[in-house]
Amino acid sequence: MPIVRTQFKETVAKRNSIKGDIKLGKFKNSLSITDVRELKSTEVLDNKFIIFEYAFNVDYTLSEPKGKSIGEVKIVGEIVYADSSDKIDKILKEWKKNKNVEQDIAGLILNVAFSDAQIEALEQSKKVGLPPPVPLMRFKK
Repeated sequence: MPIVRTQFKETVAKRNSIKGDIKLGKFKNSLSITDVRELKSTEVLDNKFIIFEYAFNVDYTLSEPKGKSIGEVKIVGEIVYADSSDKIDKILKEWKKNKNVEQDIAGLILNVAFSDAQIEALEQSKKVGLPPPVPLMRFKK
């Protein structure tokens, strides 16, 4: 697998104070690749390494009062990816030109990022008293 390492650069969880009756609406998750850059001075067996930086956000918007947010979770992370020099050069060239990553690589990176970030968002939301940003399993009677 070409994923070498994942790590978080920043995690922020914030709960807003809202007075009166509230009704939680749907929370919105967003995930995007924000940067792709070469990991300098690292080449092993004709492989190069690049860093994909991503941002994962959860916004807890209220149904009532409308337009208000009870809180948010923001996570910035990095994924180190290894591949052949030719493949890495192609990825970097496409990113610099169009801010785009080919679909199969983007899918791999975003799946890893989503998996890691959802778990971290779950922990961070609990710390500040926000609902879990992912549905949790429940047993029925």
